[in-house]
Amino acid sequence: SFREDGRLVGGEYQEGETSIYPLAWTDGKQLLLQHPPVWPVLGTVASILLRPVPSDAATFYAFRVLSVVCGLLVLVLSYMVSRRYLDEWGAIALTACMSFSYLMIDYSGNGSFYMLQTALFLLWIAAAAMHRSVWKAVTLGLLTGAAYMVNFQAVILVPASILLIALEERGNMKRASMFIGLCLLLACLVALPWFIRNTMIYGAPLMHHAMNKTYLYIKAGIESEVIDGVTVYHVSLSDRLHLLINMLTYSLPNNLYYVARKLFILAPLAFIFFAYAWVRYLFERESLKKMTPVLLVLVFHLLFSTMWPVTKFRYFVPMLPLVYLIGFEHMQYCFSSKKHQTILFGMTVLSVCVLSFLTFKSVPTHTYYYDGVLTTDPFSAQGELKYLQDINLTTL
Repeated sequence: SFREDGRLVGGEYQEGETSIYPLAWTDGKQLLLQHPPVWPVLGTVASILLRPVPSDAATFYAFRVLSVVCGLLVLVLSYMVSRRYLDEWGAIALTACMSFSYLMIDYSGNGSFYMLQTALFLLWIAAAAMHRSVWKAVTLGLLTGAAYMVNFQAVILVPASILLIALEERGNMKRASMFIGLCLLLACLVALPWFIRNTMIYGAPLMHHAMNKTYLYIKAGIESEVIDGVTVYHVSLSDRLHLLINMLTYSLPNNLYYVARKLFILAPLAFIFFAYAWVRYLFERESLKKMTPVLLVLVFHLLFSTMWPVTKFRYFVPMLPLVYLIGFEHMQYCFSSKKHQTILFGMTVLSVCVLSFLTFKSVPTHTYYYDGVLTTDPFSAQGELKYLQDINLTTL
């Protein structure tokens, strides 16, 4: 909610305050709007199954169980997907890196939905490898809709699906149009109940995106005013243009630098090969064609994550297996000798183990939620330690 002076107010809705959308509040609680419904629904079902009388503790435990299951699913899918691009030892090494990565370990037990998002991204890549057919378009559409209902950030699968089908069917415009239309229709049908619900409550099917965009307006310093208890942003065409330019010239390059620094730690050694692989893909058409599904998901996810004012650390979860996949693929390209490949794979796995252990030891709460990694956050600070200092839990 927002006070009349426009400042963001956390917590429950109180008398004398105004909300962005008054109908978003019922009995002092905000109805689900900023996040999709799939994960909360899964958590509710799991909490009932684990304990007939749900409580806060039981619900949190249920979400943690769900994230563990999704984490195990990600390991299985990482191996299965990587086998299309790597040999068996490469796939095993990649799965081992995922297993020992403290980032993946942490998010496989903290109750958040990012491991499920990662699993759906990997399933989409697996579906993209299917032979061109109507069933491929159906599968891509259903997975796109399902991923969107887990995390709105997964909307990137929409342009990824369109481009993939367009590239594969570029010789047959009619077939491409039919497949793209079918894919988008099914994705929309999966999300249709959510759109209907938003229309009934807020009067607009995409109210969730409208609310999330207020974060951009606040960061850009766009002025607002309260009209009939609703905070309204007057965003002109010039404001939108200025916002887009700022995202491209400031947020994008700075956040990409931040991402590179993080990946240097999260994907040791593999990140070096990952970076050089992009040069090769520019000049080798066959390699580019082979890796197109992986590159589409990663590029769109990177753009979405870095054009946002602040790249959150949790955005690395669905990114990491794709970075390893590209890095390991380029390792095998550079070194044809199985002996050299085995040495590189072993060094990478060992590096992941060492850096994961150092990260675990360096963060008092042993969690990544407040950016617990050996480099600083986008604000050049160590958010985890600062948070602990603020609440007097450490003297560091």
